[in-house]
Amino acid sequence: MTTISVALTTYNGERFLQQQLDSIVAQTRRPDELVVSDDQSTDKTWAILTHFAKTAPFPVRLNRNDARLGFRANFMRALSMCSFDLLVLCDQDDVWHPDKLAAAAAAMEQPDVLLFFHNAWLIDPTGARIGPADIFELPAANNPPLTLHAFFSPFGFTMACSRSLLQFSDLWERSTDPIDRNFRAPHDQWLFFLAAVFGTVVYSDQRLTDYRRHGNNVSLAHALRLRGMGLLPRVRTEWLYWLTKPQDRFRMLATVARDRAMILAESQGRLNGVWRDRAIAGEHRCLQLASRFDGRAELYDCGSLTSRIGRLIALYRQGTYDGSCWGFKPSALVKDAVLGVLLRPFLLQPFVDHGAARPVL
Repeated sequence: MTTISVALTTYNGERFLQQQLDSIVAQTRRPDELVVSDDQSTDKTWAILTHFAKTAPFPVRLNRNDARLGFRANFMRALSMCSFDLLVLCDQDDVWHPDKLAAAAAAMEQPDVLLFFHNAWLIDPTGARIGPADIFELPAANNPPLTLHAFFSPFGFTMACSRSLLQFSDLWERSTDPIDRNFRAPHDQWLFFLAAVFGTVVYSDQRLTDYRRHGNNVSLAHALRLRGMGLLPRVRTEWLYWLTKPQDRFRMLATVARDRAMILAESQGRLNGVWRDRAIAGEHRCLQLASRFDGRAELYDCGSLTSRIGRLIALYRQGTYDGSCWGFKPSALVKDAVLGVLLRPFLLQPFVDHGAARPVL
């Protein structure tokens, strides 16, 4: 039977933490251990954790960082402490449905599966259901290696992965965030990237977690912000985002894709067999993706209408918009035709809006 480690990170989570802990205890398939890494909480979080560790019906391993690490490094710390086959990511303020761990364990018993994730509900601070959390694009149920887009990533609170992905943890320091290259990749994006290259990713449309929206969430900032807007403000935000010099963001993403290619290239020396073959193929596709991002940036940089039309035709013939092999979907072709060709002279200069920051695909 698959053994399970739950990796929970905390920081000043006293308000909702006990409800999350209670939902872990209520699982029909309980974990073999709960690993908690606390990032120097200053409220009652540590007291809640230490009390829970004494009464929990499974082993609880507690770590308190000597200095603040931030959510990315803190999750990597928690994962490094896990002992068992299946690693389930856990936020401090959600509520799990009772069959979450059982569903994850069943999915991970399939051959070649490295990561499982599921759908969720949105709830408010009181626990009342807001609605479905359909804020990421849903892939097929089973996604073989190298089929999912390199920059696609579900959210960590929905994910469970194989411990085998931790063999690459030393390379995480070389990863980069697609929004700001000064930061390492978020833990969930990192794990999904590795899983999508080296194995099968399984998705379930079961809503196995209540994701609590309370204003201080680290993840989902842009998506949740848009969901709370009226129609006109939402349209305005989206259009401002797209009208603001996309070429700069495309170049950033091209650089990040090359960073990922470098990571896969370095991993090849420690791998053999099918894992090494997939690392080589993944490196090639990351470089191809970088080239396609660069190509779209060049389109928006073209000065004349004729040169922009020519560049768009060249990108189309190169398969940039065919949606396969980590290419872009036809919707990207429409955006580039309208914004990159027709409206290019009217695009705005860059503006700073961190709340709207996200990858452009």
